[in-house]
Amino acid sequence: MRSRTRLARSRRRRGPASAPLGAVALWLVACSSPAPEATKLDDPKHNQYGRAQKPPRPENPVLKSAELDTPQGTVGAALPKAEVDAIVARFEAERDQSATVQSAATLLECANREPTTVRCDGELAMLLLPIEKRRASALYYAKRAAVQDDPDASAELYARLAEAIRPHGLYEEAAQAYAYAIARDDKAEYHARRSAMLQSKRGGNEIEAADELAKAYAMDPKWDYLRDEAILRARVPDHWERARELFLEVAETAATPELKEKFEARAAQLEGMIKERPKPGTPPGTPAP
Repeated sequence: MRSRTRLARSRRRRGPASAPLGAVALWLVACSSPAPEATKLDDPKHNQYGRAQKPPRPENPVLKSAELDTPQGTVGAALPKAEVDAIVARFEAERDQSATVQSAATLLECANREPTTVRCDGELAMLLLPIEKRRASALYYAKRAAVQDDPDASAELYARLAEAIRPHGLYEEAAQAYAYAIARDDKAEYHARRSAMLQSKRGGNEIEAADELAKAYAMDPKWDYLRDEAILRARVPDHWERARELFLEVAETAATPELKEKFEARAAQLEGMIKERPKPGTPPGTPAP
């Protein structure tokens, strides 16, 4: 009891306990030091590695619109021409302003009807084709438009549609679209492009493609048309004679001696193949005369 009393008297004489000198010194240094410079890690615009954060992508309303899902069927009869004319005019104005969503909504007013209105379905297909998540819908409209002979659709529209769908494997539809373009504007360029579409199809179209190039060459005698026709006909044994004649003509009009020699050699090769080819009706195994 006496020891406790002495301890209390001692504390009253000394006053309150004081902090250690080392802690006081550290506190004084911290208060007097300048604040550390902010780093990229402190900036909310950068991630934990100090790299700039990418701003969030704005939502694309074209991808969210349920109206642009692939249709399960048509929506009714085609609209009268006057109504379609007005809709297409609005679409043209909106397209100039790059208003994709509004343009699509406008075309949906006249698209996916029976019979197909190519000015609506075709333009809608081309509008949506660049958008990967709308590719299925775009191809749905494209297949309808490319095979429909619409008297109100222009040659230029069919040609644009054919070129737009070819990279997506719709070669047959693209060839048909060019056939409609040719029916409206018979020119060499369209025949040549239709030949290209036919060549893209899987085999069996060499002669039809060659015939298109022959028509193109008759309208516009480009050396490339003549050369490509010869190459196509050379793939079909029944057309080797004509291919040989064409290769000689190609060689005669070649731009360089090297090309001339190349195509003369090709003609000579075909001549040898023609001589060795059995004549029609010859029994198998009979040697060539």
